Amino acid sequence: MKSLKQYERIRTALEAERQIECVLYLTSGMEVLVHLVHEFQSVRKRLAFAGAATFERHLLDTVVTGRDGTTARFWDVLQ
Repeated sequence: MKSLKQYERIRTALEAERQIECVLYLTSGMEVLVHLVHEFQSVRKRLAFAGAATFERHLLDTVVTGRDGTTARFWDVLQ
């Protein structure tokens, strides 16, 4: 996990981004996911979270978690 200052920089960068509508945040493990959802709750950009190993296996069919805790296939999130 990153420091609070590092997460603040990531939040600032996400908010400043104007060309990308959706960001997939890949984690080393799913145990970090709940923490990340909380850290990025205030970001207005569309965010999805998934484990890197799962994404490597399933790509667009990966089940991702949104900031609100809902899950969906990544492909559906991009639509």
